Amino acid sequence: DLDSSKQLRAFLRERAKAGLAFMFISHKLQEIIDIASQVVVLRNGRTAWQGHAADASIGKLVQLMGGDANPVHQHAVTAASSQDVLVRLSGPLTAGLGRDIDIVRGEIVGLAGLEGSGQKELLHAIFGTDRMQHAAVTRQAEAGFIAGDRQKEGVFPLWSVLGNISIGALARRPALGLVSDRANRDAATAAAGKLRLDDKRFQSNITELSGGNQQKALVARALVADTPVILLDDPTRGVDIATKQDFYRLCNEVARGGRALVWHTTEDAELLACDRVLVFSGGRIVKELAGEAITEQAIVRASFAQSADSQASTARRQTVMAGLGRRLVNAAPFIGLAAVLAIMIAINPAVASTFGLDLLLMPALSLVLVTVAQMFIVGGSEIDLGVGAFAGLVSVLSATLLYDQPWLGALGLVAALAAYAGLGGVIQARKIPAIVVTLGASFIWVGIGYALQPTPGGASPDWLSALFGWSLGPVPTSVILIASVALIVLIIDRLPLGVVLRGFGNNPAAMIRSGWSPTRYALVRYLIAGLFATAAGLSLTAINTASDINSGNSYTLLSVAAVVMGGCSLLGGVISPVGAVAGAVTLSLIGALLGTLSVSSDYNAATQGLILIALLTLRSLTADRRSEP
Repeated sequence: DLDSSKQLRAFLRERAKAGLAFMFISHKLQEIIDIASQVVVLRNGRTAWQGHAADASIGKLVQLMGGDANPVHQHAVTAASSQDVLVRLSGPLTAGLGRDIDIVRGEIVGLAGLEGSGQKELLHAIFGTDRMQHAAVTRQAEAGFIAGDRQKEGVFPLWSVLGNISIGALARRPALGLVSDRANRDAATAAAGKLRLDDKRFQSNITELSGGNQQKALVARALVADTPVILLDDPTRGVDIATKQDFYRLCNEVARGGRALVWHTTEDAELLACDRVLVFSGGRIVKELAGEAITEQAIVRASFAQSADSQASTARRQTVMAGLGRRLVNAAPFIGLAAVLAIMIAINPAVASTFGLDLLLMPALSLVLVTVAQMFIVGGSEIDLGVGAFAGLVSVLSATLLYDQPWLGALGLVAALAAYAGLGGVIQARKIPAIVVTLGASFIWVGIGYALQPTPGGASPDWLSALFGWSLGPVPTSVILIASVALIVLIIDRLPLGVVLRGFGNNPAAMIRSGWSPTRYALVRYLIAGLFATAAGLSLTAINTASDINSGNSYTLLSVAAVVMGGCSLLGGVISPVGAVAGAVTLSLIGALLGTLSVSSDYNAATQGLILIALLTLRSLTADRRSEP
């Protein structure tokens, strides 16, 4: 936004005075002129001009880049009849104007206002993918959507340029009709020609194109869809001036052809190309500008129409309520665990004894350890489909080789751990999806386990049983062990190592650009997860006094469920060590709770699933969306 841009430029000036040199690359030409001492203009990979910033102007730079010095071109919309109305806005959204707003054929309507004032929400409400609060939106014709965020909402990165364009027309064809490559190419060629997008690149992968040409492909997709309404969500963000000018000319041409364009942009100057501009403030339309009344000054002035005090009060109230809701949802695993234990103790007071708690919670320890292992993998934006099988293999090793030949068993455990850690290196080095590698590894773990022990059996070494069988007065051993696991994981997460691991899950490209090695930290992540999975396998043997290669199979999906219940993000970057542990304990106690309530254990999995779905639903309703586009 404007304030952030000013802060950045002020910082650069200050550091430049201290002797640092900067290369500032931007499509915002006014920023270039404002901050640079020397300007270099590139065109088609070559230097078009180099000189002092004092000798440059926006018009000169635009012409050097191959554009028109007059960036926007208004057109006059013809008088509309009631049959030409394509979209109608009414209700509280337009209450400040005292009337409804009709969007008709042949016009370009801009959406302006401070970022986050409701412009994007209106676009999604018109398109029909989202319901806008307090808004009544009626659309009389089909709509197409052109996203500004190409990577998240626009391109299909695995497809060709032709595939990305032609999919726009598929929705208007019979679902069981054959797809004609010739028809797709003909339609795409006509649309691409209007945007000066070379049809010789149709077979190239979309990601091989520049950002501007990728955006042209998205616009071409909307053209081949031939919808009467086109919704534009900041479509020129991050593209070069020549691409912008092609886009401006096309918008005028499309509007003259009788289609309606609803255009949200973060560049106020682009709104001068619109026939009307709807200015948003506080989630509502506060001003409608038309014709010569559309100026940057008028747009900025109307954007602040709602009083700052009113906006601040509303924002504070919404923030407090949303924060309270999020805290309650984040506390759900702990509330659920307390509720389960309270119900069981109320029905059977013996559960509250040291023996009763150990009887309930000691079997949960293995799931807790597997969940922690899974949590570190999920924190890296991956999922391990073999962690349960690996715990089962460790259990077999500890009940066979470690019992009969301790040194050979110890060597086997070290080899297994090294192989597990190596999965991270394979995933990074070969760029194979983790879900594929870990699924394949799960078959290897199970195969080795069956080779060592075809049927359940074996025995737990005495020292291993003693490791999990000690007692400390009236405090249940299981509670101490589970709390210790939670504390260890929390400490790891708070270390610089934990921050780096989460950073790779949040934005690996940014971490690599900061100098961190993705392969090294993938190995570290899987090594840490492997240590906890190994501990889980040892606990299975100690608790059950024997081993079974299938004993950890159910833990794989349960661990994912526990991680999600605990507040971790499956997209990576956000983990909740204590919450994940609480989620694992809660899920492990569901079977005991059903037994206490005289409900068949057949409903165990269904109950776990319902709890998970309910919690995910509540979390989605209270999610913090301030960072969303």
